[in-house]
This record gives sequence, structure tokens and C-alpha cells, in this order.
Amino acid sequence: MIYIFSITILYGLFPFSLYLLINKNDNKIRNVIPFVILVFLSSIYEFIFTLILKFDVSYWFLVYCVISFLTIYYFFNTLLYKTILNVNLLSLLLFVFLFINLLSFFEIKDVLITCSLLDGFTTIYIFIFSILWFRKIFQDLEYESLLYSPQFYFISGLILYYFGNFFLFLLSNLINERENKMFQYYWMLNVVLNLVLRTLLIVGIWKARVK
Repeated sequence: MIYIFSITILYGLFPFSLYLLINKNDNKIRNVIPFVILVFLSSIYEFIFTLILKFDVSYWFLVYCVISFLTIYYFFNTLLYKTILNVNLLSLLLFVFLFINLLSFFEIKDVLITCSLLDGFTTIYIFIFSILWFRKIFQDLEYESLLYSPQFYFISGLILYYFGNFFLFLLSNLINERENKMFQYYWMLNVVLNLVLRTLLIVGIWKARVK
């Protein structure tokens, strides 16, 4: 199983590497690059500090949950800036409020609970703003087919990853407490969906290549 984890982690290096090779001057997908960079850096961190050096990942989980929301927020904010500015700002304030409240009661043993609540908020955020994006796309008729839209692949990847993991995130602490030895097998769902997300990032970046 460690080989699957390793492959998934190293696979996270490919989206940003591909962007640097073929799309670094393309403004069409600049809004997703902070998230792609996060995936790139997290892959390096997890490979070195988690797999090789065996560091405790608890604090990293928390940091990743917060930064991932901020990069996704940036993505949708630039994508739908003119239509959802006030709603998006409200979402950011709600996230900050939730994070500060969770942090005030935070203990390292409860990191899975804290992250599950933050990821749950992120999942709902993605659901709402994905609907707004699809609504905008169908109104503007910018693409003959969504398959031509790089953003479609990015959003699809986010939807599949966060919605697919939604109940795993919410139940992760309970699973870890009651079936600790089996936790890594349940976590395989996260690994598979990570592969799907990273593949769709690669496809989206490829679709946006400068011709």
C-alpha cells in the first residue's frame, strides 16, 4: 500500500510541472495555479517529511485544509468576480470565523475533527459556486462544449474529490478511534480521488495550452 501512496504523492508534481512547460504565459488558467502550486508543494512535503522522515502530519493536515480553501476561494473569486463578489466575500468571512472558533478550542488530538469541519465547509462552498459557474456558462454560451473549457476539468476535479471524500472526512476521527488498524484502508478512497483530481488538473492545463 505504501507504493500506492508514494505514486499518488509524486503524481502531484506533474500538474505544475506541465504548466511550467506549456502554459506559463497563458492567463486563462492563472486562477487555478495557486491550487496547483499547493498540490506541488504538498507532494514534496508529504514525500519527504511524511513518507521518508515519518513526521507527525497533524499540523500539516490543518495547514493544508486552510490553504486549500484559500486557493479554491481565489479560483472562484477570479472566475466569477463580477457576479458573486459580495457572496464570495461573505463565504471567506464565514470560513475565517469558523477557523478562529475551532482554533480557540483546538487540541492536536482533535485535528481530524477540526479538519473535517473545515473540509465540510469547503465542500459546501464548492457546491454552491460550481452551480453559479455552470449557470454563468450556460447563460454566456462561451463554449460549444464544456469539454473545451479548462475550468470544467478543474471544477470537476474539485467536485469529485471533495464530494467523494465528504463522509470520509466527517467520519475520519470516529474511524480512527474505533478501527485504527483499518483506517489506512478507508483512506484509500482519498488516495484514489486524489489521483482523479490530479489527473483532471493535468487535463485542464493541457486543454488550456497556448496554440
